[in-house]
Parts: sequence; C-alpha cells; structure tokens
Amino acid sequence: MAEKYKLNLMATLTILLITIGFIWTARIWDSVGQLLSACAIALVIWTLLKKEKPTTLLEFSVKSLIISYATTSITWFVTFGTVSPYYYTYIGLWGLVYTLTYIILLRSLLPVAVSIVIFGTFRTKLKPWEILLSSWYVSIFAVFAAYSLWWTLFVQPTLHDFYSSGAGALARDMLLALLAFFFAASFTAIYLILKGSNEELSP
Repeated sequence: MAEKYKLNLMATLTILLITIGFIWTARIWDSVGQLLSACAIALVIWTLLKKEKPTTLLEFSVKSLIISYATTSITWFVTFGTVSPYYYTYIGLWGLVYTLTYIILLRSLLPVAVSIVIFGTFRTKLKPWEILLSSWYVSIFAVFAAYSLWWTLFVQPTLHDFYSSGAGALARDMLLALLAFFFAASFTAIYLILKGSNEELSP
C-alpha cells in the first residue's frame, strides 16, 4: 500500500511538472494555464490526502487549501522567476500582498474546488449548495478557458483593429459566468440523482 501511495504521488508530481513546463514553453493563455495547473495540483492534493481518509468536508477543504496555496505560490513565483525575472524588481511590498491574496488565493481555490468535486464523487454525498458552488467555481475557469481558446484561434486572427470597453468586458464576463452556472447546475442535478440512486441500492 505504501509503495502504491508513493507511486501515485510521484505520478501526480510528474504531471504537475509537465503541466508547468508546458505552460512555460507554449505560453498558454492565462485561463487555460490556470485550469491545467489546477487539475495537476488537485491530483497532488487528492493523492496526499487519500492515505489519511479525512471524514469531514471541512477537514478535507482546510487541508486542501493549505496544500493548494503552498503549491500555487511556489508554481507562481517559480514561473515568473523563469519567464519574467524582472518581475521581482518592481513587485514591492504592496505588490507582494496583492499577489499573495488577489492572484494566488483565487487560483489556489480552484484546485480546492476540483478536489471537493472529486471528494463528493468518490467519498461521500455533499449537500446541494456544496457541490453547486464547487462545480460552479470549476466551471467558470473551464468556460473562460474555452472562450480564450476560441477567441485566440478563430477570432483574433481575423481582426485588424480591436477595441473593448469596460462595459463590454463586464457583460461578457457576466454572460460566461451565467453559462458556467448552467453547467454547474446541470452537473449538480445529475450528481444528486446518481448519489440518491446509489444510496437506495446500497444495503
């Protein structure tokens, strides 16, 4: 069992390193890179916590957030140190606080949301609002990543001049968030139906 645990941890860490390297070399768009990194970090979290078998969602979420925040911070600063080393020259104290809270914290919540979805799928039945919020957070990043790919590959090459207003960007973000909520609500409904049927079949 211990050997299998170590093998799983090595595999997930390898996936994380490959993902980071892919982001560096291919310079993936921000939302796509975030989603890939979150999936890789979520695998690391799941492997690290799988051995301990946490019993409550709160315990699982707290441990996941600690691991995710540490891993995301290391990934973020190593990435900028490699791709843009001048970043550290101009960051300053307030820039560091802004980075650790607004940027890294928001990104570190994504692997936690992915892990909660995995936790609810394979461990225990979550409450409707718990699975809805976690799946909505994941869906927002997934929808923005798909939109980023579509825009970069199919729309941007055909544009010569482009202007975007603040109101237009806000309307777009609200529309994408609403679309993500539709996917999250559909996933939550399917999740509750399947979990309910599994509980009825279990002795």
